[in-house]
Amino acid sequence: MPSLIRKLFHKSEAPNDGLTQPQREAIVDLLNYCMYADNLIFLAEDRLITDTVAKFNWDPKVPFDQFDVRSIGNARNATENQGYRDQLLASIRDRLNTAAVKGQALELCQELFLADGAVCSRDLCEPSLTLSIRGVKNKVGAMIPVEVEHARELLSRYFRPTRLLSAESLAQRSGARVYLKIESDLPTGSFKPRGALNALLTTAAQRPVPGVVAASTGNHGAAVAYARASQKLAPRFFFRKIRTR
Repeated sequence: MPSLIRKLFHKSEAPNDGLTQPQREAIVDLLNYCMYADNLIFLAEDRLITDTVAKFNWDPKVPFDQFDVRSIGNARNATENQGYRDQLLASIRDRLNTAAVKGQALELCQELFLADGAVCSRDLCEPSLTLSIRGVKNKVGAMIPVEVEHARELLSRYFRPTRLLSAESLAQRSGARVYLKIESDLPTGSFKPRGALNALLTTAAQRPVPGVVAASTGNHGAAVAYARASQKLAPRFFFRKIRTR
């Protein structure tokens, strides 16, 4: 009887997901690397990783939030440094350890690429995990920091940085340092050209853009017209007839 009771309360050595903790961590590291490799992230990718981890028997002694922060940092460093990337992928390969788990990790990578619209062949995601990820997104997702950084780099080719001026009178009244970003320095006199041109350039990178439609009589309409002209797309304007009394 004592041995039976011990068995009832003894934690099983084999976790339900069939993975060791290093293998789980390696899978998350690989998915984060794949997600950051093209410098564009979509919420569908992040959701897939979250759903994957939810199915793991993650070791509570390793807080996932803290691990994920480190994992994302490693992924970003790997996309910027060839040597760091080789070390990270070698570490992932070693921790995955078995052919079966490597196959499971690669299938998750396939799902990740499908989530963001890219295509990953088995030849690209080879078992050695010396990955070189390429691909252009073909759908629009919610903006998150990496995408914002991508937009900044893209738009820097078209716009000079706008002025940042100290607002002394506001600083005196608020008791804090206050600065004003003069976005009216941009073409058309507002910040709107940033969003319009980024949307046009991002879309054009995915597929031909035969035309653009904007329903606006203000700053947005002017920004879209500017963006079209900058890309040699002849603008066409439509105005509603308005009767005044």
